[in-house]
This record gives sequence, C-alpha cells and structure tokens, in this order.
Amino acid sequence: MAGDQFEALIRANANLVRRIAALEQRVAQLESGLPGVASPVPPPPEQVSPVEPHPYPIEPVPTPATRLETRIGLAWINRVAVVTCILAAAFLFKYAADSDWIGPAARVFTGVVLALAALGFSEALFRRGHVTYAQGIAALSTGIFYLSFYAAFDFYHLVGATLAFLLLSLVTVLSSVMALRFNSIAIAILGLLGAYSTPLLLSSGEKRYVFLLTYLFVLSLAALFLARKRNWRSLEYVTAIGSGALYLGLLDSQFPADAVFPLRLYAAAYYALFATSRHWIVFFIAHLLVAASLSDLFRQQPQTYFSVLTGLGAIALGISFRRAWLHGPAAALVAFILAWGIWSGPSATPAATALLYTANYALLTAWIPLRVLVAQSQLKQLDFLVAASAAILYYSGIYDPLYQMGRNTIAAATYALAAAHGALAWLLYRGQRSAPMQHAPVQFFAVVAAVLVTLAIPLQLVGFRASIAWSLEGAALAWLSARYSSNILRLATLLVFGLALTQLYLSEAPQAPLLPFSVAAVSMGMASRWLVPRQLQMIVYCGAHAVMLTGLVLEALAWARRQPQELVNNLETFAVTAVLALYGFVLIAVAVALRHSPTRLVGLACISLVVAKLYLYDVWTLRLLYRVIAFGTLGILLLATSFLYSKYRGSLEKWIQQNDSSL
Repeated sequence: MAGDQFEALIRANANLVRRIAALEQRVAQLESGLPGVASPVPPPPEQVSPVEPHPYPIEPVPTPATRLETRIGLAWINRVAVVTCILAAAFLFKYAADSDWIGPAARVFTGVVLALAALGFSEALFRRGHVTYAQGIAALSTGIFYLSFYAAFDFYHLVGATLAFLLLSLVTVLSSVMALRFNSIAIAILGLLGAYSTPLLLSSGEKRYVFLLTYLFVLSLAALFLARKRNWRSLEYVTAIGSGALYLGLLDSQFPADAVFPLRLYAAAYYALFATSRHWIVFFIAHLLVAASLSDLFRQQPQTYFSVLTGLGAIALGISFRRAWLHGPAAALVAFILAWGIWSGPSATPAATALLYTANYALLTAWIPLRVLVAQSQLKQLDFLVAASAAILYYSGIYDPLYQMGRNTIAAATYALAAAHGALAWLLYRGQRSAPMQHAPVQFFAVVAAVLVTLAIPLQLVGFRASIAWSLEGAALAWLSARYSSNILRLATLLVFGLALTQLYLSEAPQAPLLPFSVAAVSMGMASRWLVPRQLQMIVYCGAHAVMLTGLVLEALAWARRQPQELVNNLETFAVTAVLALYGFVLIAVAVALRHSPTRLVGLACISLVVAKLYLYDVWTLRLLYRVIAFGTLGILLLATSFLYSKYRGSLEKWIQQNDSSL
C-alpha cells in the first residue's frame, strides 16, 4: 500500500510540473503586451515522461475525520474476523474427527484446498485494490495451512514428525512471502508465531539441542532480515521475546553435559544477532534474557558466571554509549540486579564478589564522565537516578564481603571509594573549563564522596574522634559549597555537622575533653564564612560559639567536681558564671579589635545571660564568699566592657551603625 501511494504522488507531481510550465508561458505572453517590456522567450516546457498507469487499483487515502473509523472497521474487525475463522476451522477439524464424517486424508485435503482457495482469493482482492482485506484473507489461509498439517500429524497420524516439521516450515516460508507481497506485518507475526509453535506442537519429549538451537537461530535471522527490510519494529520485538523464551525453556530441564557447549554458543550468537538492532528496547530484551540464562549455563562456576555477567554489562553500556541510548544504563542495571538475584549456585569468595561488584559499578559510573567529557551532552535526571541507585546497591553489596575480611578493610575501601569519587568530581570540573559547565555531575560525585567519608568515619574511629573527623569534614564541605556554588553541598554540610554534634552531645559529652568541642567550634566558625545566605551564616556562627561555650563549661564543671565534696555545688555554679562572663568579655574585646559585628552581638548575649543568671539564680544559691567573688568579677568585667565602649565611642558608633545596617 505504501508503494501505491508513492506512485500516486509521482503522478500528482508530474501534473503539477505541467501546470507550472503552462502558467509560465501565459505570464510571458501577458508581459509581452506591456509597453517597454521585452518579450522574453519562454523556455521550452519540461518534457515529463508519461507515467505508466499502475496495474492495480489504489486504495484512497482516508481523511483524518474518517481514519479512526476506517482503521476500526477495516483493519481491526478484519483481524478479529481472521482469528475467529481460524478458531472455527480448528473446531471444525476436531468436530469432523469426532463425528467421523469423512476419512482423515480427505479432511486434511479439504483443509489444504480451502487454504489454497483463500490464498488465491487474497491475491485477487489485492489486484483489485482491497489491500487490507486481502491481508486478512491471506492470514486466514496461513492459519488453515498450519491447522491442516498439524491435524495430519497429531489428530490423524497421517504423517510423521519429520514430514510435519517440513510442511509447517514450508508454511512459515509461505507466510513470509505473503507478508512481503502484501506488505503486512500481521501476516509476518502470525507466521513467526506458528514457527515458534512448531517445535512445541511436534515435541516428543526428546530434546535434540543442536537441531532446535540451529532452527531457532535460522528463524531469528530470517525474521530480523524481514523486519529490517520493511522496518517492522514490532516483528523484532516478537523475534527477541519468542527466541529467548524458547531458549530459556530448554534450560529449565536438567540438560546433559554434552548440551552445555551448544547452549552457550547459541546464547552468544543470539546476543550478537540482536546487538545489531537499532532499537534499544529490542536489544535489552535480548540482553535481559541472556543474562537470565547465565545462572543455568554456569551453575557451579560463580567466578565465571559473574565475570561473564560483567562482560555483558560492558558490551551493553558500550553499545548504548555509541548509539546514544539514554536508557542503556538503567536497562543494564535492571538486567544485572535480576541476574544477581536469580543466582542460586555457590557464592564467590568475598574478595571476588567485591571485585566483580566494583567492576560493574565502575562501568555504570563511567557513563556520566563519558557523556560529559567525550560526548559533551547534557545529562538527564535518569542518569543521576541510575548512578545514585547503583552507588547504594554497590556499597550494600560489598559491605558484608569486605566486613568479613575485617573492620579496617571495609573502612579503607570506603575511604578509597570516597577518594575516587572526589577525583571524578575534580576531573569533571577541570575537564569542562573549555565548554559550558555542567555543575550537576560535579556536585553529584562530590556528594557521593562526602557520604562515603561520612560512612567510613565511624568504621575507623570511635567516640569523640568520630565527631572531630565529622567536624573537619563539615568545614571541607562548606568550602566546596562556596567553591562550586552548590546548594546540595550546603545541605550536606549541615547534615555532617548535625552528625558531629549528635555524637558529641548525646554520646560523648560527659567524658569528652575540650578538644572535640574546640575542633567542632572552629570548624563551624570557618564554615560560617563560606555558607550563604547571611541568615545561615549567623546560625552556624552562633552555633559555633554555643559549642565552644559547652566545652568550656564542661571543662569547668569537671574541675569543680575534682575539688572537696562540700565545695562542689558552689564551685560548679560559680565556674559556669565565670566562664560565661569571661567568654563574653573576650568576644567583645575581639569584636572591637577586629570590628566584627556578629562577635560583638554574641559577646553581649553572653554578658546578658551572666547578669540574668547572677541575679535570678546565683544570688540565692551561692555562699556569701562565692557571691562576693561572683558579683565582684562580673562588676569588674562590666566596667572593663564599658571602658571599651567609652574609649572608642566615636569610631564604634559609626562602625556599629554601618555593620548593623547590613545584618
């Protein structure tokens, strides 16, 4: 039908050329009658060779308003009618056999005659222009042929399995010829389904592996040739699924040892055949089916099984990259998970398992830098979703094998992975200097590196040492967030500081020395310089001073508790007041010297807290001597603070006004 429409377009184009030539002649004649205009010599009209009329009538192209109705009324109803007639013929064969109307040979002969008549009628309809209707009658003839020959074998036992196989194969060839003749994918699919059914219908229980595998491969090869010749994608789908399903059916039984090599050879040939497909879904159907077959092909060879699975993944990702199939990594990951999940053989050694997991993860991870640096294409959300899923599955998969090798082994491996992801982030950042920058992949690998470091710290360090490491990591993430202007890294900074403070306050605060609090405070103070917006800076900066004060207060309380028992309560109260007062005064002095407004505000807050504590709590609980010392100390510090404001009043007022207006 497509060829007929093309020829109709050629005839219409020829008519249009003739009309344009006639119009040009008339315009030239009109211009020749105008004064001052030279009469141009019209070029001779282009001689268009006459188009031979098509020997068969052409079906009119339906308009959009009637296309849906025509498709339902002509195509789909026709196909339903064909299936109905085929089923009716099958029931008729069965009923004729049960009723013993005529002899078995006569019944088969009648079916063959009816099939030939339907085939001839379809040709006549096709010549008269009823293309779609002719396709349905041709499909009906194919179905009757299959039923007749199958009945001769199974119902009436007129022919043996070998002759029945040849006859049914002949029908498959005939259906392919008719599919090409009538340009009908429906006939092609019907013939292919019949070809796949032939080994099942004629099976005697004995599996001749070499013959069946050869038959499947030749059938797949012929079907793919037909599909690609007419660009029938659906036929490729049916071929991939049908051939793969029958192959997996052969693996369900306990196949003998001499069948192992033919089965493996077919798997390789089947995979290579569908690797030539231009449609990613077709290829990954074959990839998935071959991956699922490996567990039976290598039952007692875990290292070989996982190695072949890794090789398949490399081939799939290489083809996906070459053909720019964006869904390739996702499909490869699904195939790997399925193949790994159905493995029921012995486990590989922990080292081999970790190595093979690493190889597969490296393949999936390489997809992002290859697309960014080599293909220079924009990444999609699916790329990051696949990469994140692969990272989670990979670390979950290697954790137990490496942990069996020792706690230090998994910690070292986690640090190494973090370093590798950090290197990838740096490589992507440096490699995009001469091209439009894609920040998302850089941030992604940096975040993965940060997550891995965060996971590795409690594996290697315990107690307050873990909080120190997390604090330093938080400062590094804050610097990276400023370097790459990354909101994700800012969020990671806050989460890591949250882990550090949770570990410090909930688990280690009573026993922790001043060092972890000091490191956390300094790290948060440094991070506050790199974080944005301004409000977040202030929150983190104030948090840093709160952590530092906590450490100083705990240190002072620890000193008080080492004194004689009768003095502990008063010394604890006095120590807290003294630490707050001294800390506030130092902050105000530093703020005046450095002209740093947030520090001044924190210092004033500490002084205000000390005053409130002294008048609301200490005055009622301290002994007289400690009350005198506390009030005297606070009074001296307040006088010193007032002296600073008095001495630098002019410059301070101007500086304070400028800085406070920017808060």
